[in-house]
Amino acid sequence: MSFDAPAALLLLCPLVLSSLLIRGRGSLALSGLPGHWNRVVEPALRRFLARRIPERRTGQFGLCLAICVLLVIALAGPHIEAGQPRVYGNLAGRVIVLDLGAGIDVRDQRLLAQRLVEASPGVPVAIVAVAADAFDIVPLTTDRIQIARYLQVLDPSIMPEAGRAPQLGIAQGEAVLRNAGIVAGQTVLITGGDPLPPLFGSPRSGGLRAVVALGAEASAWLDYAEALDARLAGPADLSAITDDLDVSVKQGMRAGGAQARLDLTPWAVAAALALWLGLFRRRATG
Repeated sequence: MSFDAPAALLLLCPLVLSSLLIRGRGSLALSGLPGHWNRVVEPALRRFLARRIPERRTGQFGLCLAICVLLVIALAGPHIEAGQPRVYGNLAGRVIVLDLGAGIDVRDQRLLAQRLVEASPGVPVAIVAVAADAFDIVPLTTDRIQIARYLQVLDPSIMPEAGRAPQLGIAQGEAVLRNAGIVAGQTVLITGGDPLPPLFGSPRSGGLRAVVALGAEASAWLDYAEALDARLAGPADLSAITDDLDVSVKQGMRAGGAQARLDLTPWAVAAALALWLGLFRRRATG
């Protein structure tokens, strides 16, 4: 058994010392009755009653001590390793979607995409280009040289049909993540120019979304990003996008680790509650 916060077990030290003090003082009750009971109880019965008082209280004292010990153990976060944690070979992934129909300098889009790639060196990245339709350019990979090579040749002139439908690029990117079984996925749309009208009710696969607007005030794209349930960022705010994915990765790792451990905290609290109820049971008389 292990503990998440073993330092909390130090609370047992003052608890033990207090219990020893209370027990030591309680033993003095054998020499007489408390308070003014000596005045109303016959001398022949005083020693008998004085001996019965600590006997009746010993059980309750033991229950209180056990309750306190269990609560301290619960604070320490006890758990048992129940097996091997789930290993995600496809834990994280990011798809960068370049809106080549935005009418902005494609070199700025390439540079921004390269910055995103370099911001998370260990995260596989895929590239999708979109104009009137969306196309896979680079599959999920950690090969930065391959990504840079394809980014350099991306241009609106290579697209089969001119147009602008960035929502198709987002859908294509999320399909790439879904087909790869990515646990913590993120789709980043690099766009700009004149803002598009919001697209409400756009289906999503459960991953993160982000919109980076170039050549325009980022606030002009706020309605579009909110309709997509996406983070809106400017070229200077890429750290917020990478932080979002980092948080999602940590959550995925915790979910995998949680399946490999048995948390005993609820059991310790339940045992303490059961003992607490035992303090109120009716004692048999006679």
